[in-house]
Amino acid sequence: MTSRGGFTSRRAALAIFFVIGACTPTNDSPPNLLLVVIDTCRVDRLSLYGYDQPTTPNLKKLGAGAVVFEQAVSHVPQTLPSVATILTSTPPAEHGVRVNGLFQLPATSETLAELLREKGYATAGVVSAFPLDSRFAVNQGFDFYDADFSASILTRTRQGFSFQGTRRQDFEQRADEATDKALTWLKQTTDKDAGRRFFLLVHYFDPHFPYDPPADRVDLKGYDGEIALADAEIGRLMDGIRGLGRLDDTLVVVVGDHGEILDPRRPLARHAGYLEDAVLRVPLLMRLPGKLPTGHRVGEQIGLLDLAPTILELLDVPAPPQFRGRSLVPLMEGKATRHEQKVYFETLYWTLEEKRGLSRYGVRTPELKFVLNLQSAGGTSTRQEELYDLKADPGETRNLMTDPTASAPYAGLLEGLRKGVIAHAEAKQDGLRRTLTQGDEERLRALGYLGAK
Repeated sequence: MTSRGGFTSRRAALAIFFVIGACTPTNDSPPNLLLVVIDTCRVDRLSLYGYDQPTTPNLKKLGAGAVVFEQAVSHVPQTLPSVATILTSTPPAEHGVRVNGLFQLPATSETLAELLREKGYATAGVVSAFPLDSRFAVNQGFDFYDADFSASILTRTRQGFSFQGTRRQDFEQRADEATDKALTWLKQTTDKDAGRRFFLLVHYFDPHFPYDPPADRVDLKGYDGEIALADAEIGRLMDGIRGLGRLDDTLVVVVGDHGEILDPRRPLARHAGYLEDAVLRVPLLMRLPGKLPTGHRVGEQIGLLDLAPTILELLDVPAPPQFRGRSLVPLMEGKATRHEQKVYFETLYWTLEEKRGLSRYGVRTPELKFVLNLQSAGGTSTRQEELYDLKADPGETRNLMTDPTASAPYAGLLEGLRKGVIAHAEAKQDGLRRTLTQGDEERLRALGYLGAK
């Protein structure tokens, strides 16, 4: 157990379960916020969304008292830029964090944590992997931000494990360790001032490759077991907050940053560099007793840009003008039946972007997905387009752009989608570039983000 931020021992973390009768703020004050981000979380592997394996019993229970979104779409399939997008409600082309490791969030970006701290919230972030290290500046606005994995069981037990020639050490922690830290901070904060509002961000990295869930913690194996571990810890986190008497006045938001390919025909395919629904569709649920409906499913497509404006409306905090998303409260309350029908996304895979000039941009409507692939190398540039009918071909196996007859019925709509994606691509801005240290590069390469040497 780390000693950073005033943490003392694992025993202190577990002691919160025996706290009874903690004071809670009055009902007419704005709620607390718990934002849980599950890394690499493929939506169709959650029993919350109908998967036939019991991967997420706690989320399923939580979802019964919450609003669940069926078509939540990530804007970028990498952890750092996706979380930056969630916290700033601006796309990567605006906040400038395009890929893991090479960029940091500019100080001019206003984050959800900064806004809530200004309103008097105690703010804390507990993250579980190196891509969200404070050196990348996503810690802006957090009073306490823990990204220390030196004492993690994964650091101690994976010394001999290698991935693409790099030893995995000191760059991630397991879900139970993150939960311990989060609950310890919350107990200390509650003990100090039980009436103060809090914003707690907890990031679970477990579903990320390699898939090696602890056999003594979960019954499922592989990727499913990693999802089950994260779910078990979300349940423990909820129990801990309930034990402090602070759950029913807390807005709980659970979201994935991106998904995963999981195609046995492509064993090396993960998520960075891909724009398939397997990596773009993510889980999203929101729970706030007395304010949001329970057991409600929203089928409208939404983007993660919409998350921060929604949270701020529920917390009665005005959203700043630079936030690009739109509040989802009208959808959840049944006061609106339609939302923005286009979600733009991108992926700039580090090795491909730097060495081969490949970048990919796309847009998704509820029915179609259009992708523009741009490649520049040796002074020449090429482009290739993809179009998929998501209703008839949800697996995205047939690129309609390869058959003029098949794409002809979409000609009118296609032109509008093409213009939007080109405008998105041309808005490309490089954020604050970082020079990778050898240690940075080793960690990112071990996670699969830099490709082979």
